[in-house]
Formats: sequence, C-alpha cells, structure tokens
Amino acid sequence: MLRFVKPGDIFCFKLDEDRYCFGRIITLMTVGHLSELFDIIKKSPGITELEISNARRIIEHQVNYNPKNLDGIYFALGIGDSCKKKDCYGNDFLISESEWKTLPKLSPKGGFDIKKRLEIA
Repeated sequence: MLRFVKPGDIFCFKLDEDRYCFGRIITLMTVGHLSELFDIIKKSPGITELEISNARRIIEHQVNYNPKNLDGIYFALGIGDSCKKKDCYGNDFLISESEWKTLPKLSPKGGFDIKKRLEIA
C-alpha cells in the first residue's frame, strides 16, 4: 500500500516478461513519491514472481537513508500568473511562465510512463 511507502524503501517492478528493474524511494511529494531508478536490470527480482505480480513491490529498506543532491531539482505546477516550482523539500516558488515551460510537470507517473522512459531507442 502506497501510504506505507517511505524514503529508503527499495522496490522492484516487472519491466517486461523477462526483466525486472529496481529503485529507491527518495521522498514524499504532493502527488506521490519521488524515486530514483538504479542502473540494474535483472532476469529475476530476488523474490517470487507471485509476490511481484505486475506491480511495484517493496523488497528492502535502507536504514538511515538520507537523500543527497536534491538541491536544484524542481517540478512545475500552476498556470498563467500562478506558475510555481516545487522543490523536493516541499517548498513552492513563484516563477515565470517561460521558466515553467522548461521544468518537468508535477504530475504522478504510473507504470506505463516509467516503462516508456526506460525504452532503449
């Protein structure tokens, strides 16, 4: 359940029929969780396929996890005169519409979106 997910949780998900990807929850955001994907793809998740099904699964927790290098990471929200950027610490800043256009939007991403980003060109 997503409400029990916390920073430092290590997860895996099924990329396709033969491969699993792994990542870690960095922090809680307004629309979900910010996570990082590891550069690790394996044929086995390390737990049974039945436990994984097709969803993300927490497989471990990194104790005393303290995310680093989050300064300068922003997500855009709002529209027109209300354009803002939000940092990973939950702070909002008013910005111009032109800066808003350059930032990733603060919007939840699901499994389909993540798998599309992982496709090798």
